[in-house]
Amino acid sequence: MYRVFYYTMARGENPVQDFVDSLDDLTQARFFAYVDMLKEYGPNLKRPYADIVQGKILEIRPRQARVLYFFAVGNRIILVHGFLKKRDAIHPKDIALAESRFQDWMQRNIGRRSL
Repeated sequence: MYRVFYYTMARGENPVQDFVDSLDDLTQARFFAYVDMLKEYGPNLKRPYADIVQGKILEIRPRQARVLYFFAVGNRIILVHGFLKKRDAIHPKDIALAESRFQDWMQRNIGRRSL
């Protein structure tokens, strides 16, 4: 079983939690259902629930919302960025932000005993 964590910025902000809190009730319910499936199936969770975005960045896809994530050591999943999808392709700035948060998380957490 996988464990899911929200990315937290160095100053303590939690942008993914803020995004999820802003979603309507139905989208929030689907988000939490998809996270439960992600915990159970991990990288085997596929469309329509999850998909590969680029490199190590993947997405869960509740309704029009997208939450980008990556797999970390120790069966952990780190949710790094959430947004509402308004076009067919994910905007490059959203991918760049997710990759930046991935790098930040790795720099702040690599080498810690918790890994």
